[in-house]
Amino acid sequence: MKYTTVAIMALAGLIGTDSRAAEEPSASRGEIRMAVQNGGPIRELRYRYGENQLRIDRPGEVIPAPPVNLLDLEKGTLSILHPHNGTWEQAPVGGTVDLVSNTPTTVPESIIPAPPVSPPADWPEMPGRPKDLPAGIGPGAAAKPAPAASTPGMPAGIPSGMPAFPAMPDFPMEGMAGDEEPMVLVPQNQTNELFGFSCRLYEITTPNHGSLSIWLTDDSILPPFHLLVHEVPSSHGQVEWDEQVAHLLRKEKMFPLLAELKGKGDDSLAQWRVLSIKTDVKEKDQSGIFKMPEGLHRLHGEI
Repeated sequence: MKYTTVAIMALAGLIGTDSRAAEEPSASRGEIRMAVQNGGPIRELRYRYGENQLRIDRPGEVIPAPPVNLLDLEKGTLSILHPHNGTWEQAPVGGTVDLVSNTPTTVPESIIPAPPVSPPADWPEMPGRPKDLPAGIGPGAAAKPAPAASTPGMPAGIPSGMPAFPAMPDFPMEGMAGDEEPMVLVPQNQTNELFGFSCRLYEITTPNHGSLSIWLTDDSILPPFHLLVHEVPSSHGQVEWDEQVAHLLRKEKMFPLLAELKGKGDDSLAQWRVLSIKTDVKEKDQSGIFKMPEGLHRLHGEI
């Protein structure tokens, strides 16, 4: 009798699991806790999401009070609340600059140069070099070497034109195009299951920082990935590596469950680590958390 009861309960559990999976909507209400460390103390972020709504804040009592992000994904607006001084401001979702909106997920194939094309038989020939021009002038004439500049004060015996000091090597300048290499998700042959979600390991090379190993899931039940924004991003400011990664993950509709950035010496520079995920939060438990509090002063005009 005991074994029969256990078998019936196990069968009921399997049936209930299949039924919930079949009826589970693609988007639901939930809560995610994530630990974030980036060159400082570990901070915990709380993501609470509902129908086209997302709230990012820091749980517990933090002094001074950190900002709160309210994202309306349908309208495409981000409201940044500053509880410490009673103000708020608004920006487009994703910030004012998206550096990876057109970034491919894989490295494109090399462009093969086209073979030379012979001109048609009736193509007119190019006119020859005029005969009345002096030697060394005109198309095809070899350029004359420039006279060597004499260097005053050089010791005797040094050939004319030799520089007084060795030439300095060319150093890359900060802000050049080479510093803005596009980030690319490189899938690895490793899969896992974290918090009940199937995920795959990816590698991302971040310019001037290091290599990011990141476990990603593409389950549509989770919200788009955002980081906590403290103020409206400047259209002329530099976008940090973590914000660029967040842009890329939103573009590819993936959410990180575990990530670690390592430098050249294999030192850990930053970490993201999901602590818990709840996907069965009731609507009544999220009452009012996505609404703008009354009495806050608007810092900027409408976007």
